[in-house]
Amino acid sequence: MRWSRILLVVSLLLNGLLIGFIAGEFSRPIQLAQALQEAGADYPTEIDRSIRRNIFGQRRALASEIATFNEDRLALFALMREPELDADAINAQFLAVRQQTSTVQAILQQAILDAVSEADLVTRQQIKDPEIVDPRPLSVQ
Repeated sequence: MRWSRILLVVSLLLNGLLIGFIAGEFSRPIQLAQALQEAGADYPTEIDRSIRRNIFGQRRALASEIATFNEDRLALFALMREPELDADAINAQFLAVRQQTSTVQAILQQAILDAVSEADLVTRQQIKDPEIVDPRPLSVQ
């Protein structure tokens, strides 16, 4: 189960989603399968396999960092439920969550960089552009 959670986070981060939106979805097998399928969509098979191997090699570090991320989020939500709202404490905890997200993302990005660095030019040129997030639904009209 722990490995599935790590792979889900990895795949969603690779697709540019925020961890905060998916933290509650770690254990859903259908979403895991979809996320894993999408994770390698932008990379040629050779690079995708290398990324997965690299991530697998970092699974203990990722598991530890994700556990810390989950603890930070739980602490954040606990602060928001306190009878006396402490905006400074909440902001400090938001910062802790952002920093932990960056730590996880750095591990994943290093796995990608290592995989891309090992690939030849012909393989690297097969990397597809990612889907771009459409900001229009957020625009004020």
